[in-house]
Amino acid sequence: MAKEVRPWRLTKAIDPRLNKVVKKLEKAWIDTGAVQDGAFEKRYGWCSQKGMMLENRMYHHKAFSYMHLELACVQTGKNAPNRYLEASIKQPEASDPVDPCELQVLHCVAMPRPCYALPILGADVVIRRGKWTLCIADTSPTGEGLPPSYAAKVEGLQQSIFSSQGGWSNAERRMPSWGAKIFSPLCISIQPTSEEEVLAFVDYIVQLHNSHINYAQRLAEEGPDPSMERNEVRQKAMLQYNKSQQENDKTKSVLARHFGDRFAEEYITQVLFNERGITLGG
Repeated sequence: MAKEVRPWRLTKAIDPRLNKVVKKLEKAWIDTGAVQDGAFEKRYGWCSQKGMMLENRMYHHKAFSYMHLELACVQTGKNAPNRYLEASIKQPEASDPVDPCELQVLHCVAMPRPCYALPILGADVVIRRGKWTLCIADTSPTGEGLPPSYAAKVEGLQQSIFSSQGGWSNAERRMPSWGAKIFSPLCISIQPTSEEEVLAFVDYIVQLHNSHINYAQRLAEEGPDPSMERNEVRQKAMLQYNKSQQENDKTKSVLARHFGDRFAEEYITQVLFNERGITLGG
């Protein structure tokens, strides 16, 4: 019997289009047989302080060191929570009051094991006061560029989904300096200017993710790469990916404002971009 996606506590507080993405991505992970990391979720599954709420889920898979989904929300109304809970608590009731979120964030990373020639799947969405202000989706290379067949598949997805948009000339966002070190030439980084562009980006995230997971499944069936030299090259690229992501001062400043500097540093290095979680085994 197929397992269903557990309800997210922030479901009522975030944009329904983000809910759609989260549910589809997590369901695909579950369907591959990925294993939930209960110890991680006990510590970081739900954190809230001074109106900011963080909800995290972590899975592990034969081809992935970790697969991480995060929803974040900042509320400023009278019903905003003001507590930090390490352990999960009961789901909110349907009648519980929910204030609109001033800030909403979706963060997703599927970090491969270095013994598989897989890119790093990453996606981020930022919504401020109901406006989608940043949307990034990429599969960052862990070797000398993306595998040709893989890159061709990504290019085909972009052409089929975004062709009706007439390109992203008005929506493109300048790549942050830290991102230029790690993102691929096929990275999509935009600020949607219409509902059609938002929906196209949502569709792209889901299809890119599903294509990536299918590719990973095929590699896992073939078995790990026996070359320690190639594995170490890929591991180095993955460590550089996390180090570069940790340079995002905006994320750290928002976390520090609500949780304090100590927690912000821990969360950046142990949850969002955990270098120690990149394991060689297959």
